[in-house]
Amino acid sequence: MSRVSYRRFKTIAKLTIMVLCTGNFLLMIITTRLLKETVQLSQRNITIWSNDFHISLISICIFNSTIHDIKHQLLSFDVELIDKSLSNHCHLTKTCAKNLKVLDKTNGISPSIEERQKFYEVYKNDPEMIQVDAFICFHPTAMCEVFMPFNRPLIIIASTRYEMGRFSKEEWIKWNKNLQLIALNPRYVLRSIIMI
Repeated sequence: MSRVSYRRFKTIAKLTIMVLCTGNFLLMIITTRLLKETVQLSQRNITIWSNDFHISLISICIFNSTIHDIKHQLLSFDVELIDKSLSNHCHLTKTCAKNLKVLDKTNGISPSIEERQKFYEVYKNDPEMIQVDAFICFHPTAMCEVFMPFNRPLIIIASTRYEMGRFSKEEWIKWNKNLQLIALNPRYVLRSIIMI
């Protein structure tokens, strides 16, 4: 790779990351305002739950060589993020899921219908879950199927293939149908960073 093309690549990479980070941050601002309007809140902060498999999408964003933590950005909007990461790299951000019931690194990316139902049954009266106002899913977006029974706002941002974790034709068709239901519900936010 020549020096000029490498510089061009580096510049494009920085611009792409800057656009993605800025876009995500703006989306968080908009989403936070929507949540404040649609969710009846007491004097407490808005609480968002995440079980993502990718730490960088929820935890860090490289922007002009500075690390901006989305969680810290959200603090100024009175948003608390419960980050129970299932990523193999969660130790780097100290966000590894602790005391998470039903889901884990082996079944979380593609939980069976029984596991999804069990997750709801285990958490529907859980004190921590009762505080949750919305769920956010980046990687995989299909993780939000687990959260649909809670009937709370879903924030779904496709950062990679939207069908990730849905390996069979039947699972993919079911996820497409659920995405249609999600898209029709004004309580849900559905966005894509890439063309899908």
